[in-house]
Amino acid sequence: MRLAVHRSILLVAFSLVLASAAHAQNTSFATSVHLLVGQTPMRVTLTTGPTATRYYDAPVVANRSYCAEATASETEVNDADPALTIFHGNQAAYAGLSDTGNTEPKGATAARVCFIATATETVFLRLTPATAAFENREYTLRFVETTAFTNWFFVGGGYSSFTLIRNTTDTTINYSLFWRNAAGDQLATTSGTIAGNGIIAIDARGFPNVLAAVSGSAELAHTGSPEAVVGSQTTLSGGTGLSFDTLYFQRRAW
Repeated sequence: MRLAVHRSILLVAFSLVLASAAHAQNTSFATSVHLLVGQTPMRVTLTTGPTATRYYDAPVVANRSYCAEATASETEVNDADPALTIFHGNQAAYAGLSDTGNTEPKGATAARVCFIATATETVFLRLTPATAAFENREYTLRFVETTAFTNWFFVGGGYSSFTLIRNTTDTTINYSLFWRNAAGDQLATTSGTIAGNGIIAIDARGFPNVLAAVSGSAELAHTGSPEAVVGSQTTLSGGTGLSFDTLYFQRRAW
């Protein structure tokens, strides 16, 4: 009887150890929590010491744009200010990224890091309190894609097809524009900046591979916040006077 009881105690203790290991906190790259791009925000309490730093991971596609955003949760009553860092799959920090949480749309105590992915990979997100003064607070974190897509351009005959994009913020953002044929193959790309509250107009006829393909689709990646750009693909003919527009849309997974 005693032997059976001892065995039961050992089994329970062993099970608790396994459960503890299986539910290890995401305090390192190796224990990062997976995020679905576009899922509802995750909530986490950043305490002190090692548990004040949490790691997450998410898949990205080369030449598409993304934003990580963190802020105090809706139930947090104390001052809270998070900090975010993005890493490549090899755990090297993404170069040239900065926190834009204090730019339009402003979040005085929020963190936002937006970027154009340089490779198709799984990236890591590190969330910490901005300083020790903001430990022991509850935060929310989300990761979204900001690429804008349009479904049609046409440059046959005398038609031109203009990408018309407006920056809805007061801060300059970088962009990369891509054209694809009907099969989805990339035809051409161009990059540049859009001034705060500014616009760009780019004619697809100016790119030989796009002109040769006649028609296809386009996508716009940028370093602004979600929906920092709005735009259309305006196709028109000066000879016939005909024109039509297709809008750019941001994909939302949820």
